[in-house]
Amino acid sequence: MNNDEQKRQIQTDNQIDNASELTMWLLLLSLVTISVQQQWEPSQYPNPRKGGFKQCNMRSVSNVCDPDEVLNEGDRYRLNNELQRISARTGSGGSSYCDRKGVDAVLAIVKQGSQQFANDLSKLWHMDDQCKRSTIFLLSGDDRKLYFASQANTGFNNADIQSVISSNEELLQRG
Repeated sequence: MNNDEQKRQIQTDNQIDNASELTMWLLLLSLVTISVQQQWEPSQYPNPRKGGFKQCNMRSVSNVCDPDEVLNEGDRYRLNNELQRISARTGSGGSSYCDRKGVDAVLAIVKQGSQQFANDLSKLWHMDDQCKRSTIFLLSGDDRKLYFASQANTGFNNADIQSVISSNEELLQRG
């Protein structure tokens, strides 16, 4: 190989290295972008009980929000039905509206969640400011953890809900 051929070969090798490096950086950037897109801020997370139900992958106002499609459609609707039944089962025959009203429960599903996220959604959504009988469950899909934020008059205390979560931990981890 003469000098000119060697120079061309070196230039070609450098171009291949540059293209490979550029491809690697573009791939890395796209992975970071995908990762960032999967992160939700509580203020941007859609409310399934208001106009955000479509973004929650539900056909109408509901008690379930799964914008990242962690669950399949059938599971989302089955859970929505169960959450609606909680409200019917927790109502009582008291004399005031708040005594008769059942607990409103919503399930928010994200890929990565935390207790703080559940608390923030509860504060932002003002689900039941009058009677304070609402709870938000937050399912974190990646680590299969369930968080919750309950208002004062739900009748659920932290120990009760933690007991239910703990007794079902194995099911949560298996998916």
